[in-house]
Amino acid sequence: MMGNPDIRDLIIFGTGFFAKTCRKYFDRFSDYRFQNFIFDNDSEGTEDFVHIDMVKKSYPPDKYKVFIAVGYTNMNTVREKYFKVFKDFGYEFASFVHPNVVWWNDTTLGSNSFIFENNVVQSNCRILDNVVLWSGNHVGHDTTIDCNSWITSHVVIYSNVHIGRNCFVGSNSNIKNELKIGNFNFIGAGSNVWQSSEDYSFYPVNRTKESILNKDIIMGLI
Repeated sequence: MMGNPDIRDLIIFGTGFFAKTCRKYFDRFSDYRFQNFIFDNDSEGTEDFVHIDMVKKSYPPDKYKVFIAVGYTNMNTVREKYFKVFKDFGYEFASFVHPNVVWWNDTTLGSNSFIFENNVVQSNCRILDNVVLWSGNHVGHDTTIDCNSWITSHVVIYSNVHIGRNCFVGSNSNIKNELKIGNFNFIGAGSNVWQSSEDYSFYPVNRTKESILNKDIIMGLI
């Protein structure tokens, strides 16, 4: 885990399914002490949650860590936005690695990253800030997954791959070794990626050839 190990009290930004799922994992498999959910939308708030405007007063940054539990909406940019907001507030971030993940000591993990069960992460990998690895993936040695990317399930990433920022990789995809995947790539489920890609590339489901889309189209895919 990153940051001050003495801070064990945890708040989670988000009130949806992903936030509630993360809370269950933190409760069962970590020694963080969950305190409350934080929200930034009046329509989602209840008396049980704390609005972001009150978070620093209710949960001071020197006493609480935060996890930004927001999904991959708009190519992960919403999660990225709130990561920056809470960083500016002065918070440290919790990260999570399920205890059954195969993990090497020379692999690095960034802030606010979450790795679910049954992942294999081989040696000398770099998982940077704000990354989600859902369950059951293989990440080959010497691979980098850049900030704000989301890997779903049963993805095979061969060795020495660089996945760019704000990517989405659908389930049952394969990414060949020695490739560099551009930023803001959408790789559809079941795709086989055999060559490096440019920024804003789109792999339709079950395809092996990407299409280059403009930023507005890519941002509207999820």
